[in-house]
Amino acid sequence: MQSFTLFRIRVRIRTADTDAEQCEWLHMKCIGEIASVDLRKTLPRGEVIQTLTSMVKCTQKEAIEYVTSIDREGRAVVKCATFEICKKLKEDIENKVIRSTMTAKASPLKVTVLHKSEVAYQHLAMMLLGWFQDFLTKHSSFRSTFCRIVVEANVNYHLKQILSNDHKLWKSARTCWHRLLISGMLMEYENKKTLAVMFTKLYANLMQDFIRDDHYHSFSVVSLSVQLFTVPTIAHHLIAHDLAFFKLMHTFYSESIEKYVKNKQLQFAKNTSTMNVFKRASYILIDLKYLLSFKPEVWTQELRTGFLHGVQILIRLLKCMQGMDAVTRQLGQHMEYEPEWETAFTLHLKLSHLITLVLDWCSTDKVVLVKVYRMLLAALTEIKFVVSETKVEMKELADHSASCLMYDVASKPVSIHLPLTRFLAGLYVHFEKFDLTFDTVGTSSTDKPTPEQIIEPVLCTRTMISQVYAGMWRRNGYSLLNQLYFYRNVKCRFEMLDRDIVILQIGASLIESNEFLIHILSKFNLIEWTYDNFEPANTTNPEEDTTRQTINMVDELLELLIIIVGERYVPGIGMITEDDRIKKEIVQQLCIKPYSHSELNRALNEDTSSETGMENVIDEIATFEKPTRSDMKGVYKLKSQFFNWYNMYFYHFSKEDKSKSEEAQRKRCKEKNVLVCCPPPELPRLTQSFRGDSCPNEVPVQC
Repeated sequence: MQSFTLFRIRVRIRTADTDAEQCEWLHMKCIGEIASVDLRKTLPRGEVIQTLTSMVKCTQKEAIEYVTSIDREGRAVVKCATFEICKKLKEDIENKVIRSTMTAKASPLKVTVLHKSEVAYQHLAMMLLGWFQDFLTKHSSFRSTFCRIVVEANVNYHLKQILSNDHKLWKSARTCWHRLLISGMLMEYENKKTLAVMFTKLYANLMQDFIRDDHYHSFSVVSLSVQLFTVPTIAHHLIAHDLAFFKLMHTFYSESIEKYVKNKQLQFAKNTSTMNVFKRASYILIDLKYLLSFKPEVWTQELRTGFLHGVQILIRLLKCMQGMDAVTRQLGQHMEYEPEWETAFTLHLKLSHLITLVLDWCSTDKVVLVKVYRMLLAALTEIKFVVSETKVEMKELADHSASCLMYDVASKPVSIHLPLTRFLAGLYVHFEKFDLTFDTVGTSSTDKPTPEQIIEPVLCTRTMISQVYAGMWRRNGYSLLNQLYFYRNVKCRFEMLDRDIVILQIGASLIESNEFLIHILSKFNLIEWTYDNFEPANTTNPEEDTTRQTINMVDELLELLIIIVGERYVPGIGMITEDDRIKKEIVQQLCIKPYSHSELNRALNEDTSSETGMENVIDEIATFEKPTRSDMKGVYKLKSQFFNWYNMYFYHFSKEDKSKSEEAQRKRCKEKNVLVCCPPPELPRLTQSFRGDSCPNEVPVQC
């Protein structure tokens, strides 16, 4: 009588020291047909052990050994018997788990029946793979022959088959194949290039398999991307000749974005960011970061074409995000439930470094910069959010007039998410490098957006933020407050707050100075406040203190104008370098109090390499004081000659930071017996692109 081996159970186990999100799908050998795995199920470790002891009739010690083997190898033999016995055991195990999880769907235990000979063949194959891996390390000729053989057509061991079937294997088998590919194809450049081309060609299918898989990323063949995409010449070749940028962006869009697009706008369901599909698809953005890590020194026409194809998909994604999760001011009653907001910020965090890298690439080539800028203008023209719902109305003030776009922020939807507009801001600061201007680069189309239309969404957002601080949005709950917190948070602000200020500075340079002020006053609903006979409107609602709200809005308006005028430490706006920008940031932080190295690093935004740039400049502006006791930390203290850089209205300061820094500055002035005040610092000169009619320190404002 033939004997069979109870071969494979696949189960997700939660250990005592890990949570559900960190659990791994573990594997056991068992006998039976391959069953589907429900990725939504999580079995406690104790329940798995109990199932094995009761069904397999083993001791608890043996059950623990099975689980340990599953964790290490991906599978474990739990029964050797006849086919009928093993099949019955398979059904009993799966039925028990289905009952215990109280679901009629497929069991989270995956059980497979295999003949003992097949198990033996698999063990032999694993040993051969290990031997072959060691053999290939002996000489480059072996590796060259191996590479040539696996790319031959019409063979079962073709490289395409190896990559495509990775998701069907258990953990240890996958590891053997990955090590073989590393030993055989990643040691020489040409072999690595061959693997990279095939990997890119199959990328969409490989990533789809990974998303639907139950293993960690490190046990999937897609984890080889870090070895392939981080070689600059290979990455540029893949973008130019294999449309790698386009394929990766399209895969991410189709797998995690497209299903949530309704009426041309992203509308995420509740807790989408915690869903397995979304989390796994996010690895594509990491691969894109690898792919774009090195800017090209020389552009070819093929590279331009491949890069622009990828940017098209990125712009399609940003168009869907423009205006998402819009909020409307609540009147009369509080919100009944908190709307979804976390997924949008999770997506922003994952996209921010990619956007920065794309902007870096655009900054190296005039042709690419102009084409991407025109693509953005066309996309902004198609967007219906805010601008299409405005009406033009003439506003007059102090013998000046302006055609203002009327959009009532206090009663209509406003959104924190304006990535398309902010992307344009990131492009515009590179115009100076190529002697470009807004008028010379713009499309010839008559319906291209005007400067007033470009700044309108950002102006609405800034007005809404000011109204929140003025106490006008109290009934909108914590969802809005959380969004505003992350808007200013160091992890998000570089591609949010900072870009918004750049957009307003672009508007200030392109629009006549008096008209620009009228636009802002109109949006803040403060035109009437400038009149001599102004009186706050009476309200029947005792909770609405219009006088206090008006005063707060005036404060917010004046602070915004100070920021627009004074925040020039951005390369492309002020005549400064990136190191100057980092110095300015560190100086402002150290004006609050001395910081330890880790605290100061956390206060600075990271670049695409997860570096803050602090190490390059810190010794020039601060001294490190070592701790005098074991319970103290060493801190950086600002050198005395840099205290005159202090800016009380620094736009990264919270209200608490502003108060603390002002108090510290006044204390220093008293100690030095000098005038106790906080004068503004000397400003760097603006670049030519931003020396427009509205530059207040070079062309006086007449309002």
